[in-house]
Amino acid sequence: MVSGSGTVNAAFFAGQCRELGDAEGMAEAKSRKTWGRSGGLAKRAAGFSLLETVVALAIFAAGAMALYGLFNTNLIALGRVQATAEQLPVARSAIEVLATVNPWRQSDGQFEVDGYRVTWTAELMAPVRQGQTIAGMMADFDFGLYEIEFVVADGERRLGVWRMRSVGYERMRGLAPGEEIF
Repeated sequence: MVSGSGTVNAAFFAGQCRELGDAEGMAEAKSRKTWGRSGGLAKRAAGFSLLETVVALAIFAAGAMALYGLFNTNLIALGRVQATAEQLPVARSAIEVLATVNPWRQSDGQFEVDGYRVTWTAELMAPVRQGQTIAGMMADFDFGLYEIEFVVADGERRLGVWRMRSVGYERMRGLAPGEEIF
């Protein structure tokens, strides 16, 4: 039987042979080649075509690039986390030392913390104010709000720059040291 596409229907021929019990016809049907639309013998697909291979490779490459981007981003984030973990204890120690400094009297300096060099500068952020007592009277001290910027370095490598605020003070009024009230 010939189908509408111009190919010999080998399955139909094999089905007729099976009905008739013709073993030789079955063997012949299995060995028949299918005729293509162009009238020649059609090749049977033995593997992937070049187009299928190229499409599969393109899909794989797109997936691999996405995974590489994710991996690279995670490596960068890991590096930042490690750097922060290294800096944090040193920065906390530096803040503890700077909390004892009166920026009114000393506006810059340098010290060592755990083998790291800390360099700092202080700038007045707001005008100096006179201190007041609870009763609203003028107090002995004047105060100023300072911003302290400090840099932590390991040799020539800077680990980070931080800023903190601190109050600077100076005794301006009251009894001189050693004076007594009575």
